[in-house]
Amino acid sequence: MDANIDLSCVILHGYILYKVVFRRVFGQLFGWIWISRQLALVILCVVDGALFGSSLTLYPDIDVTKVGQCAAQLLVVLSIHVFISSLLIAFNRCLLIQKPLTFKNVFTTKKTAYLIALAWLIPTGIVVSTRFLHAEDVQLPKCFTVETLLSGLIVYSTVILTFVSDMAAIWTLRQMSKIRTEFLSNHLSPGNRRRQLNFCYMLMLESLVAIPSSILQAFYDSPFWNVVVILDG
Repeated sequence: MDANIDLSCVILHGYILYKVVFRRVFGQLFGWIWISRQLALVILCVVDGALFGSSLTLYPDIDVTKVGQCAAQLLVVLSIHVFISSLLIAFNRCLLIQKPLTFKNVFTTKKTAYLIALAWLIPTGIVVSTRFLHAEDVQLPKCFTVETLLSGLIVYSTVILTFVSDMAAIWTLRQMSKIRTEFLSNHLSPGNRRRQLNFCYMLMLESLVAIPSSILQAFYDSPFWNVVVILDG
């Protein structure tokens, strides 16, 4: 990714993180998911910009060094975590809108913490498992293939589920009956309803550009990935 775009994204996501943490623009549990997601995005942009942006000019072979390979593995963990967190956000909004009583039972303090931890453990497990295969003298191309397949399966699954959840939430918001609107009045005031729609539109658009981004990124620095990171804001 271009270093200037990385810097802009660090500022953008850092500002969003500040708003979520100190201005409390979201509720506590929903805010936890956003904080985890924004931390991953800030670190991702910093690492990508510092090691694979401007540093490539001074150290063109950094991607084949130990540091470069570890940084690349970290980027895999962070990227997958962002996609899973987007799914959690979409599922959170969809459940709130469609089944508010079930929402209260699913997104409790303990369960939300478990879901966030799982969003970190899944990509970490993928990377650690491939490193274990490498340590067992399995051929490097095989390790790369396993990691690529597992990462692709997780990413495409979460992207599709995020898109479906957003579509369901948008459809429900637009078809919502007067009775349900009154029942959800504390959660869905006119201004909040508009914000929920904006969340859904943002995540849905991000899902649409994520697939060509992940495919083209394997061949060259895809502009779709820049769009994905910017849309995350």
